[in-house]
Amino acid sequence: MEDWTTKITLEISKYLENFQLKNNSFGLLFLLEVPHPEVILMPLNEKPNFSVEEINYTYSLQFQREFIEEDDVEYALDVLNLFKLSEKQRLNLDEKTSNNLTEIINFLRNELQSSNANYQIIKSLLKVLLLHLIRFQKASLLPQDHLQNKIYQFLQLLELNFKTEISAKFYAQKLDLSSKRLNQILKEKLGQTATQLVRQRQITEIKRELQKKNKSIKELAFDYQFNSVSAFSRFFKRHTKFSPKQFKMWQ
Repeated sequence: MEDWTTKITLEISKYLENFQLKNNSFGLLFLLEVPHPEVILMPLNEKPNFSVEEINYTYSLQFQREFIEEDDVEYALDVLNLFKLSEKQRLNLDEKTSNNLTEIINFLRNELQSSNANYQIIKSLLKVLLLHLIRFQKASLLPQDHLQNKIYQFLQLLELNFKTEISAKFYAQKLDLSSKRLNQILKEKLGQTATQLVRQRQITEIKRELQKKNKSIKELAFDYQFNSVSAFSRFFKRHTKFSPKQFKMWQ
């Protein structure tokens, strides 16, 4: 098995600015020992949108995408949606959830620090922690919040179809909305249109594929429905400032 010890880290940090999110990783900051406990979520390969501030007793956790992809698809989708759906990338916690998370984090930290740390135990503890956050987030969505539910459904469709479907029309039809209305909802809640979100998701995944180096650039162009390698390269460079070949060489 590939060495996993560099793919998950848990630390107690005094200052938020000390936290640096690694490549191809999700990040979590747990502010649990404050009057109003919360979790700050940092999506895959995205910069946090919170302002740096000084807070004591901050647990910082980051883990690579592979930790969730080894499990079932539904769980992986829920984790991806957890990081996408949380408004302003923050979850304000109740006391019970905060206490539960603190207990899980302590178990996880003890296992990570153990001289005979077990990969399966660590992965299971991470899964329990994320499932607690997913359950809390879903419970926080009010039944009458129709727009939030539509966004959740859109993000699920996005994860299943982003390689081959980029038009707002495809997703709007699945959600029984007009393309204009879908884009209005997404723009209001997530700051981007359907096509922009699809393209962003494609770029994130293409970067990951290039880092893994399991596929050629030609194969990736075919996977993402481009009619030529040059068209694929122009698309990638437009969004990253680098050609796929340059990006792959630097990994």
